[in-house]
Amino acid sequence: MKLTKIFLLGALFCVILFTGCGEDSGTNTDLSTQGQATKNADMQMYYTIDRVNSTLTAHLKGVCELVNDVPVWNSDFTMDQTALGFTLNNDTIIIYALEDSGDYSTYHARVSGSPGSMEGRWKEIGFKDLSYDPELILIDSIEAYFIYMDISGDTIKRSKEMNPDGDFILTIGTSSILEILFQLQDNPNKNLIQEGREVWVDGFFITSRSMDGIHIDYDDFDILDQNKKSITVVRKGMQFSVQIKEVVSKSFDYSIALQVSGNGKTCDFNAIEGAVESTEMCNAENASILSFKDNSFGEYIQSNNTEFMNCLQNMF
Repeated sequence: MKLTKIFLLGALFCVILFTGCGEDSGTNTDLSTQGQATKNADMQMYYTIDRVNSTLTAHLKGVCELVNDVPVWNSDFTMDQTALGFTLNNDTIIIYALEDSGDYSTYHARVSGSPGSMEGRWKEIGFKDLSYDPELILIDSIEAYFIYMDISGDTIKRSKEMNPDGDFILTIGTSSILEILFQLQDNPNKNLIQEGREVWVDGFFITSRSMDGIHIDYDDFDILDQNKKSITVVRKGMQFSVQIKEVVSKSFDYSIALQVSGNGKTCDFNAIEGAVESTEMCNAENASILSFKDNSFGEYIQSNNTEFMNCLQNMF
């Protein structure tokens, strides 16, 4: 069980917790191929502290369920799960999954409050995974966003804030775009859609720190220009550019808008995905963009992936 980006409290909570929780941060956006997917949140998520046993319990209220193949908002749904332990060391809180016996833990540094007290604001600064490395791995300053927890009394509220210096080129998402372009350049008849290739929004929020990943399979391209939101490369005499136009991560959502250029053509990709957190989204009209696991915990994704893949195919 991993807690790299946010508390991970068991399979039923994974959808919510991996996409973040707490107050909205970032700016609302309307993408060019679809409107904003979610509006007012009805889902409630918070944590409580058991100081005697040094454990944390997650509380969830409200969920989008599938009833007779129709999405229905269940406002009476509640779930409480105690799956995390914690250690307070003056200005550091270490949080770990109980079932991992501390093998994996996240570290949080005090932002405000008094030493020795849990009250105040804390920022996630790194993690340890004893299964492969005993050292503390610090969260890179170029991450897309940072995780905070505000503690008041026995309640914790988690939130995330976009990093103004985040690097969206040094991500798994950008590497996957370049890989697709190089595959098509080598084989223009390659049917990406038939092979099930898609662009995953959350990949642009996972920092890879370098372009080493793409260099493993392709060592025959040169980078002409690169900054935190765009990259231009040349390979086999052809120039390609990837530009991140907008990225937003707020509450339970991820969204991205990007543009790829090459061989005199331009392709735009727009997508938004996340957990269904409102009655406004959880209805039959939106059934085509919703998916469910075990008929509960609705997720949604809106994107122009098919159009984008066809556009990339037509570059060659």
